[in-house]
Amino acid sequence: MRFAALLSIIAAHALSVGAALSDYPALDVTAPTNSAWTARFGGGATEIPDIEDCTTPSSGVWSITYDDGPSESTPALLAELAQRGVKATFFVVGSRVKQHPEILKAIYDAGHQIASHTWSHPVMTSITDAQIIAELMWSGKIIEEVTGQFPRYWRPPQGEIDSRVRRLSSALGMHAVIWDHDTNDWQIPGGTRTAEEALAEVEDWMDEYPENGLSLEHDLYVESAGLAPAILDLVRNAGYQIKPAADCNG
Repeated sequence: MRFAALLSIIAAHALSVGAALSDYPALDVTAPTNSAWTARFGGGATEIPDIEDCTTPSSGVWSITYDDGPSESTPALLAELAQRGVKATFFVVGSRVKQHPEILKAIYDAGHQIASHTWSHPVMTSITDAQIIAELMWSGKIIEEVTGQFPRYWRPPQGEIDSRVRRLSSALGMHAVIWDHDTNDWQIPGGTRTAEEALAEVEDWMDEYPENGLSLEHDLYVESAGLAPAILDLVRNAGYQIKPAADCNG
C-alpha cells in the first residue's frame, strides 16, 4: 500500500474511534488502580516463562519488534514493512494508543502482532501490585477497544521483570517478551548513539549468524524508526525469515 493511501485510511478511522477513548487515563501518567482488578488478579498465578529469544522448530527465523509507539513515525514504518511483505510485533504504550488509535488500527489491519508495553512505561519492578495490574489492564483494554482483541503478550519497560511482576502478568494470561539483540536505537534521538553505529551492530549480528534472533527497535521517534528499512534488508539479505514474536517460544 502506498504511504499516502495509508495515511488517508488512518485519518478516516480517527473519526470513528476517538470519542470512545476519552475516559481512559492521561498520556504517560501512571495508570490509576482499580479495586476490582486488584481483587481479581492480585493473588497472582503460576509464572508463565518469559520469551527471551526466538526458539523455533527450525533455524533461520528472526523476530523484529518495535517498542513505544504508536506515533507519527509509525505509518512510514508500516509502509516499509508492507513493501517487503514482512510482519513484525509492535509493543504499544496504552496512553499513546489513546493519542493515535487510528495508527494502532492500521497496524492491526496490516496483520502485525500487537502486544502491550504497559499504559505509561514505568519500571514495573518499582511499583505496587495494584499499579502493575492497572498498567497492564488499562493498556490491554484500550488495545481491545481499538482492535477487538486483548493482548496476550507484553514487554516490561527496560526489560525489568521479577517473579512478583511475572506472577501478576501471568494472572492476566500474558506472556512477557524480552529480547536477545538490542539495537539501542532509542539513544539516537538524544545523540548518544549514531544511526551508523546501530547499523554496524546489526551487521555484526548478521556476520555472526546466530541460529535465530529476537531484536528490539523503536518507532516513537523518526530517527530510530527511520533505520527500519536498512535493518529489514540486512536481516533478509542474511537469509532469515522475519516473523512476529508470537512465532517464537523461547
